[in-house]
Amino acid sequence: MESRSIRRPALCPACGAPGFYNYELKGPVDREGNRLLEISYSFKCEVCGYEDSGGLYIPLDAVYRIRHLLVPEALALVERVKVITDVAPLGVKAGSEASATTGEGH
Repeated sequence: MESRSIRRPALCPACGAPGFYNYELKGPVDREGNRLLEISYSFKCEVCGYEDSGGLYIPLDAVYRIRHLLVPEALALVERVKVITDVAPLGVKAGSEASATTGEGH
């Protein structure tokens, strides 16, 4: 089994203070005949005390197929899509949709 620890700078999701996400990648992990990559992560904000940790398993073949996509441009898109999907359930509207709803500009 191979493993690697990675430490990446990040902003605290709660207060925006700079910090670090720590990742531990291990593989291959065999679960019910499936070859997976195990990813564990943790974050602790030294300013506000926010903590986040967890883990997930990703099929090794899928990660291998997109390995060349793991570049900053792709990460930026993933971040944007995540924000959009998190905001949409809240009913937040942007642009002309927002002004039409609030009556602004009429």
